[in-house]
Amino acid sequence: MKIVTQNICKAPNRARVGNMTSHPFESNRDMERVIELLLTCKANQSIDHFLPFMLRHLLTSNSALSSTSINLATDVRIWKESNGTVCGFALVDLSVWGLFYLVGPSEEGGELEQEILAWACGRASHIRRGKPISFRCRRVREDNPKRISSLERQGFRRDNDRQGLRMIRRLDDVPLDRSLAPQGFKIRHLSGSDEIEAYVALVNSAIPKATSVETHQKWMETPEYTPELDLIVVADDGTFAAFCQCYYDPLDLMHSERREGWTDPIGTAPRYREKGLARAIVLEGLWRLKSRGIEDAVLGVAGSNEVARKLYESIGYRTIYKMYDYVKVL
Repeated sequence: MKIVTQNICKAPNRARVGNMTSHPFESNRDMERVIELLLTCKANQSIDHFLPFMLRHLLTSNSALSSTSINLATDVRIWKESNGTVCGFALVDLSVWGLFYLVGPSEEGGELEQEILAWACGRASHIRRGKPISFRCRRVREDNPKRISSLERQGFRRDNDRQGLRMIRRLDDVPLDRSLAPQGFKIRHLSGSDEIEAYVALVNSAIPKATSVETHQKWMETPEYTPELDLIVVADDGTFAAFCQCYYDPLDLMHSERREGWTDPIGTAPRYREKGLARAIVLEGLWRLKSRGIEDAVLGVAGSNEVARKLYESIGYRTIYKMYDYVKVL
């Protein structure tokens, strides 16, 4: 396939790239085709465990995951074959996500991927109006040499300080007993909107600036939110002490060989650490996921967080791959 490289970031509407067309993200039909591409890439194990609903909400205004800095008309682009099949997708968001992109399995490491990266770099430079920027492609799997080679050809370099681990816990090989909270605490799910402020304060005490009242309120209003999986540990005096957010994507379950759920994020308020609360609430989350037919539980942890990694390993999680940010100074 011959692809003609051009500065697509300045093209407001459609551009022809070899025997493909490239244009901004436009419609619900585009959404469906991009989700299909995401599911294909996920099945091919070429990307991190990115869920369809996360991408759908990222591209939907007024969503829990949407970014106010994304302009769908200029910052999101798709590449289509002549039959309408989406074979490439890219999103540039300098405030949160950096660069997120997809290419079909047959296009990995090829000219299309180079074209996508060139467009993304051009778009990022245009947004910054020539000011220097460290442009990041996040969560690149260490076991995907084609993507790594493509990024390096465009001048991206691995940030060794931003290593992440993707960990998994199979739920069908070891019997899971329902967890008991340590004495003086109880585990339950968030009861409703009246507890959001206390919940957000808890989360941000464990993971600074991780969320906001508005963001969690929007998340609670999504179809993927299951109240019984939004877990907290509460002290006898009513103080929120720890949390574990569990969820799964019904669309992802339909297209995966194994039914996969998440226990992520997890955290404990500083004053309540080293009391066994994180272990207890994760085990409760695993029990609740398994009771809903989930077969695997997935989470992510920073490679530098040895305490958390050892805790998850003691519960039965194992690392399936490492991830790194790749950075290019523009």
